[in-house]
Amino acid sequence: MHSKLILNSDNNILFTLIKLQKHSFCEIFGNYISRKSGQKCCVYGQNGKPLKKETVIKFLENMQATNSYEIQKAKNLSDFRKSLKLINWTPNEDYTILTRTFYFKNVFYLTDFIKEIYNTDYSSNLQQIPDVHVLKKELLKIELTTPDLKGLSMKDLQLAFALNALNYQKYLLYPIKDEQNFKKEIRNISLLEQEERENSVNIQERTKLKNKYDALQYEREEESKKFNSEKFESLLSENFKVENSKNADLKFKEVDELADQVGKEVEFGDSGCCSPEGTCACKKASKYQL
Repeated sequence: MHSKLILNSDNNILFTLIKLQKHSFCEIFGNYISRKSGQKCCVYGQNGKPLKKETVIKFLENMQATNSYEIQKAKNLSDFRKSLKLINWTPNEDYTILTRTFYFKNVFYLTDFIKEIYNTDYSSNLQQIPDVHVLKKELLKIELTTPDLKGLSMKDLQLAFALNALNYQKYLLYPIKDEQNFKKEIRNISLLEQEERENSVNIQERTKLKNKYDALQYEREEESKKFNSEKFESLLSENFKVENSKNADLKFKEVDELADQVGKEVEFGDSGCCSPEGTCACKKASKYQL
């Protein structure tokens, strides 16, 4: 029994040696084992060091440029919403932590938003699990950092970009620039939000009036297209008079032509002929009495 155990152990060692011949240590164990001599083992691929200050600054500049581009594309976005969208992540003094602070108006919406934060982190496979703090019963603060590196990693920047794409307006959240003087910003937000509501109401009222005007114009056009019997009768009567006058002119013309054929001067009387008996040369013309 003891010999079998030794044989099994030898087989495991032999299998491991064969595996090591085909693959390197890092391919087998990942980043937990250093690829180079003197290099620290790091699951983030940063040699156990946080991102440099220059890298974080460049990332924030690119994110700000992306926000500006999105604002230009959104034509219907108010100035108030544009100003909020330009508020970016804020680094600390040594660029080891990124923070973003929001003013929230409804705590029930806030809980749903916190769930969405962690769902975004989970669905992106980053698993950074950001720190979330509720301050002074009005502010939500999100912190991104990697404790193992004592600073920021590329995963933190990726998560910051993903969280920037969330719909804050849906949860009644408003980004805050200065956490220390947030009361002033909240007052300005309330004023701008009220102004935005008034403008929205005015736009709705103007839209309603325009719709009413368009409806009236349409009704007038449709009414004008309807059959007008009185107008039709008057036009028919005028047309009948014109047609009768044309027919009369034609009859007089035919009588004149027949009289010319017999060489007689025709004087029209009541009977339409030159004699009451109708026995003159224009007898044939008597049928054209008017």
